[in-house]
Amino acid sequence: MRVFDAERLQFLQMRVNENLELGSNETIGCRAEGRVSPRLRWSLLDNEDRYGELPDDVYSDVDGNLYFVHVRSEHAGRYQCVASSEQGTINVTVSVEVVGTS
Repeated sequence: MRVFDAERLQFLQMRVNENLELGSNETIGCRAEGRVSPRLRWSLLDNEDRYGELPDDVYSDVDGNLYFVHVRSEHAGRYQCVASSEQGTINVTVSVEVVGTS
């Protein structure tokens, strides 16, 4: 018999690769659960896995959504969602590709 650990902080159905259409408005969601609802935040990772600021036309909300306004080729990269609570901290990295032509 397998017992599910409902107390563990974990992500729910996260996709790790996203294709965004050039010029469109897009949203990537991040969901996590645990004994206590975690705080969710997004960051852009640089080539050395250091956290960076989100571009001016990319923003996130407290519900874990990452919004891209008028997708540009510069939006391609690796974005990290971090979930944290008193249970600890977990993260997942999403690779974003921009597709389409201008």
